[in-house]
Amino acid sequence: MATVKSDTFTAQEAGKLTMGSGIIDTSVLSMSCSYEATALAANDVIDLFRLPKGAVIKDIVVDFDALGASTSIDVGDGADADRFIDGAATTAAGTARLGVIDGRNYRVGTNDGDDVITATILGAAGTGTIRATVFYAM
Repeated sequence: MATVKSDTFTAQEAGKLTMGSGIIDTSVLSMSCSYEATALAANDVIDLFRLPKGAVIKDIVVDFDALGASTSIDVGDGADADRFIDGAATTAAGTARLGVIDGRNYRVGTNDGDDVITATILGAAGTGTIRATVFYAM
């Protein structure tokens, strides 16, 4: 049976892991918002948060009412509409979390427009409450 090492473990062993790298975080901050959708059309975009450059995304949690038949939601940013959550079904009330591998530990400021976190309603018009929380480190 083999034992292998992650990039973080290797850096720790070499004494090269420094604070503030986005890997070791001294504090995790959060920001929450709410939006009441009233027949929000398919492909309409909700601006949820504006994050500071350098913020490292740890998690995004979106809670929602049953928004309507055939609806789903993407959560991303101005550069990639589904960077964090891709097509979470919203036909029944529930919760969606960051599930796109490249979205976890994403550093804001990597691409133009990525400082605005957005939600996009997909499939059909959506009506109901959407609440989101982003957890990030600086």
